Amino acid sequence: MTPLKLKTHLNSALANKAETFLELDDTPSNFTGSANLALRVNSTADGVIFRDDQINAGVGLSGGGSVHTDPTLNLDINSLNETLLTNDSDFIPIHSGGSPKKVSKLNLLSGTYKKAETSIVVKVPTDYPTIQEAIDSFRDIIFSDQAFGYVNILPGVYPISQSITINHPQEGKIVIRSDAGDVTQPLITDMVDDPVADDTTMRNAYDVILEHANPSMYAIMDFRLGQSPRSIENIMFSKPGANGGVGIQFITCRTNVVRRCAFSNLLIGINSRQSKLSSNFNVFIHTNYGLRSFEGSSIYSNYGYSYRSSNTGAYVYSSSFINFYSHEFRNCGNGIYTSLSSSVYCNLGTFKDCTSYGVFIFDSSSSHIYNSTFENVSGVAGIMAYRGSTNVINSCNFTGFNIAVDTQYQSTSALNSCTFNGAAQIVRVYHNSFGISGSATNTGTITYSPPLNTLGNNESKWQ
Repeated sequence: MTPLKLKTHLNSALANKAETFLELDDTPSNFTGSANLALRVNSTADGVIFRDDQINAGVGLSGGGSVHTDPTLNLDINSLNETLLTNDSDFIPIHSGGSPKKVSKLNLLSGTYKKAETSIVVKVPTDYPTIQEAIDSFRDIIFSDQAFGYVNILPGVYPISQSITINHPQEGKIVIRSDAGDVTQPLITDMVDDPVADDTTMRNAYDVILEHANPSMYAIMDFRLGQSPRSIENIMFSKPGANGGVGIQFITCRTNVVRRCAFSNLLIGINSRQSKLSSNFNVFIHTNYGLRSFEGSSIYSNYGYSYRSSNTGAYVYSSSFINFYSHEFRNCGNGIYTSLSSSVYCNLGTFKDCTSYGVFIFDSSSSHIYNSTFENVSGVAGIMAYRGSTNVINSCNFTGFNIAVDTQYQSTSALNSCTFNGAAQIVRVYHNSFGISGSATNTGTITYSPPLNTLGNNESKWQ
């Protein structure tokens, strides 16, 4: 069929819609101009593409590009003129750089999608009884660049038995937060090494507490494929009783901020897979893992602490990355564990009384640790580079170790301007590894294991 200009169609079925659509003609795949929406209907995939300065490709659509002039798109009008039914084939996907959201042709043609030029605030439970219903109230609203949808949760304890999700065409347009504003978080020194007592201390500080209330549910909040909020703020996530479940999970998401939240008695506080997020002023107590970043994730963590993470305060693996600024790891199994070609940066970190390692770098991974303090790690070492890994350690202080820095199996540790107090061994260079030291103050020794120039360690160096 000969493609038709959408402008003609706007004069009829879409005439009352508030949105501006791209004009369409018979030149395919040229998506340009200043409109907010581009509508396509053809034999392979129907869809509406939302954009700011670029058109994003949707299902069955290739290309996309920058703002130009004379926007065009191939359109088969007959697909919109068919009889409206209630099955899935009569839904049109709507995209915003993430997974599709379905909207019926009836809603599209009747103009039931609303546009919000200013932000909208809804409250739980006064406006909507549940957090999920409050989030769902934004489904048929398209927000302008400056507008957002705010879900404000009034003080209370909210048992969650089904994961909270987002289904909205615009990624990062919804904010989930406590209505009471910023909390004053307990200090790490307020913790008394008792899961129940410490959980109670944290609950007394937070106005909004979300409880993991279903053993078969994985995460309290579960965001996937770009269906994620702009930020989550001032909320406590807890699992009453035995530790288990996840606080927040992100899978293939971006532009997410978790701010001033607490995670208590959970298997994992924040779980990030193939995602990008910021973790600011968050605290993790009595978790198995505080933060977990894997399969290409990036986390930027500023100001927070991890207390009694039984396995690891932060687990980074499978080509992932975490950047810490001013984070304290206390009484954890490992402070940071990094493996499988991953990397970690840490500036102004504190690693105290960890039972295995302060920082463990494994399997071709790397760490850059600056201006940090390692104290009384009772396990193997303060920092370990293992199996082809690299540590760069600048201006750090080590106090009270059997081994401050351990370097094993073709790994490298580079130290500069570090201070070692009371370490029996400041560095162990093991199995053909390599160490480099700039200025350092120490009271310990350098050990080669096996002895230098013997079988299994004939290539180790320290200079």
